[in-house]
Amino acid sequence: MLNKTGAAIQKQRELADHSLRQDISLINQTLSQLETMNQKLSQTAPLSSQQAGLRDQQDLLLQDLAQFLPFKQIERAHGAVALYTAKGQILLDSHAAELAISETGFGQNWPPPPAVESTQLQIKTGDGWQPMRLISGAGSLSATQDISLKWASNIQAQTDQLAFKLSQIFSSLTEDTSLQGDNPGLFTDLSGRVNADRIESLASRLRINASVNPDQGGQLWRMRDGVYAEHPAEDISGGLLAEMADQLSLSQALEGNPSTSVLKDAQIDKSS
Repeated sequence: MLNKTGAAIQKQRELADHSLRQDISLINQTLSQLETMNQKLSQTAPLSSQQAGLRDQQDLLLQDLAQFLPFKQIERAHGAVALYTAKGQILLDSHAAELAISETGFGQNWPPPPAVESTQLQIKTGDGWQPMRLISGAGSLSATQDISLKWASNIQAQTDQLAFKLSQIFSSLTEDTSLQGDNPGLFTDLSGRVNADRIESLASRLRINASVNPDQGGQLWRMRDGVYAEHPAEDISGGLLAEMADQLSLSQALEGNPSTSVLKDAQIDKSS
């Protein structure tokens, strides 16, 4: 069912967002600890037992970081390290970089240039915030970013567009003379009219109009005679039902998505 699909996608997106933010938090924490480790190593005597202990701790932190993303390591004086992403962005040198998602806010050094998308992984170095360039499929950060910022959001957008297209088809039927003014058609956004400026998460909110829903005191014959018809029609021509069938069979393609003929198989929750 379309409602359940929309709700399930939203839930998975929330889980993916949480996982991504958790990864980012752990990466930032690890980079900060490695920066501290660099500072301590610079203050210890070469080949001392203290330095050996710090190097062991450093190795463990580097192993932790490697689970999230690949990096290049360059040795500095006294056992300190500089780290760069596989794409050449600084993770750690004199100071640790900071990662974040661009929609979360960054104080005086934010926002990024207009070309940066509103939901995008960012990295802050000495040059300020910039988009982080990851190698697809390398490390858990790349995977969680793809799920959270690409796949889940794209699937949700497609499902919401499908719900919107469905509502538009049934709000502009020429055979339904009962549709007047701003009244919603066969499908509603909860109980109101579906608007183009509120498409996000629409799939989970789409409802059958209460006027045709028996569970809400409506009448099924309005599917045949008009959503707001006051009485059953005496002359049953079936023109409205025929127009509905014709509209569902038309190839009204969503942008970059399959034909709306798939709407034939969509089921909408009747509850409000």
